[in-house]
Amino acid sequence: MSGRWRRIAGRLRALAGRARPRPVERLADLVEGARVSFSGLAVAEPPLVEPLEGMACLAATLRAWPPATTVGVDGASARASRAFEARAEAFAPFFVELFGQTVRVAPRRGGDLAAMFARMTRAHGLDLRCEVVALPAVCEVHVEGIVRCGPSAVGSPHRRGRIELVVELCALRGLQPPVVLPRPVSRAEQGA
Repeated sequence: MSGRWRRIAGRLRALAGRARPRPVERLADLVEGARVSFSGLAVAEPPLVEPLEGMACLAATLRAWPPATTVGVDGASARASRAFEARAEAFAPFFVELFGQTVRVAPRRGGDLAAMFARMTRAHGLDLRCEVVALPAVCEVHVEGIVRCGPSAVGSPHRRGRIELVVELCALRGLQPPVVLPRPVSRAEQGA
């Protein structure tokens, strides 16, 4: 692909990313390059493992902050931002059954929660305060994304097997409450 066509393709992808997602009402709405939205039961494959409890999850957000920036110590309120807070998000690839067809949803971004947790623990010791907000590995979700055809979609139109549909994840919302996992407080902190 020449440079000119690459720029045109990039502009088209940018426009598709800004377009309002179209609700999927039938399987024919899943057209290559379309921005779509749908809801269903998601099953993570393979699931993400969050670093605090080792729980299998579909998506997780890790927030961590050193002990010197806890509520009351630096004057912050419960809802105010802390002086220093690190945050990482991670998404596992997952499948959703839609109109009898399996749709694979592939995340396009995500952080390594375990690496961030290890880095923060090394830097600030075991007193590190943190919490994980996670969606379970199997849960009801609402997905917004851009349709991409998977590798099995190429080939003979006379094939009897299922065509793999891939949706590149743009936004994910859990339809069930997320699990919030605060880091347990040490015995030294309980006595203080």
